[in-house]
Amino acid sequence: MDAFHAALKAGDTSKAESLLADAVLIFEAGGAERSRSAYAAHHLAADAAFAKLATETLSRRSGGGGGNFAWIASEGAVRPQTDGKTQPRVTTETMILQQTAGVWRIVHVHWSSRTLPTAPR
Repeated sequence: MDAFHAALKAGDTSKAESLLADAVLIFEAGGAERSRSAYAAHHLAADAAFAKLATETLSRRSGGGGGNFAWIASEGAVRPQTDGKTQPRVTTETMILQQTAGVWRIVHVHWSSRTLPTAPR
C-alpha cells in the first residue's frame, strides 16, 4: 500500500498499476472502477498528477488480516494544489490486499474525502 502511494507521488504509473490485482475494485466519489485496466485507462494518470502536487498527512492507521488477506484503514488530510490554491480535505482510505503466489496485490480500494472545515475569520 505504501509502495502504491509512493509510486503515485513519483508519477510512476507503471509501478502503481503493477501493485493492483487484475480484478481490483476501486470506489471513489460514488463511482467504481472494476479492473486494473479500467483504472489505468481512466483515473490513474490523474491520480498520479494529483498526488505529485498534494501534501498528505496521515493521522491514524489500523489494519489486520489473516491467511492470504490483509486490510488497512487510514485517516488523514490532503492539501491538493488547484489553480495555485490549496483546498484542504479530510480523507479516509481502506485497502484490501491479497497474497497470491507470494506476491501481495491490492484487490480493493475505497477512497472518501470531504472539505476540511475552515476556522471562522
